[in-house]
Amino acid sequence: MSKEDFVFSNKKDIIISSIIIGITLLLCVLIISGTLLKIKGFGQMVSVTGSAIKPIKSDFGIVELIFEAKSNEITKAYSKMKNDLEIIKEFLKTKNIREDEYEIKSISKLDFSDNNGKYLYTQLTQTIKISDTDVEKISKLALAATMLTEKGVEINAQTQYIYTKLEDIKLEMLKLATENAKMRATQIAGIVGKKIGMPISAESGVFQIRPRYSQEISDYGISDVSSIDKEIVTTVRVKFLFE
Repeated sequence: MSKEDFVFSNKKDIIISSIIIGITLLLCVLIISGTLLKIKGFGQMVSVTGSAIKPIKSDFGIVELIFEAKSNEITKAYSKMKNDLEIIKEFLKTKNIREDEYEIKSISKLDFSDNNGKYLYTQLTQTIKISDTDVEKISKLALAATMLTEKGVEINAQTQYIYTKLEDIKLEMLKLATENAKMRATQIAGIVGKKIGMPISAESGVFQIRPRYSQEISDYGISDVSSIDKEIVTTVRVKFLFE
């Protein structure tokens, strides 16, 4: 190798080394800058969950009067069902409920046998369904209907109490829950000596309709139909920036 080639080769190596060092330094600066950026951004946001509870009252009631007859003679079972139906219809008449205000469902039939397959008896079941916006009327009707057992009617009253105006108050509930979240975020910000800025995201939870004063919650939501007096609960998770 000539002297000129040796000098050129060294210069080439120096240039390449300089480029590598320069790229390395640049990468280090970018990595450090990125880390500093992450550290600076960390803790500049707070995520809180706000909640809102509103008492409500069911505005629609349903009662199903379920009565049955059992006999090992099918004709006797049907005869009793017919007689019991007339007793119930007369009872409803005394409660000022007209026949066009309730639904009489068809009779269902179920045969029972012993372990050896020998026929024992037949059970017939029938349901009368009554609905009304007067939930107190439905409640009293269900209670009074059970007294028909004193007349030999095997009867059971099943009630449902429904709130039909949930869609009308959803926005109000979400607004209240968001305000609650902001209040909580403000309290947290005060502890760390900051102020709450604008919200950057919000996510609402499921609506829970549960009996009044209940503590029950579900990931899938609750839709209570067992009680007249209820409460609606909802949550909102909001992320706020710190100023």
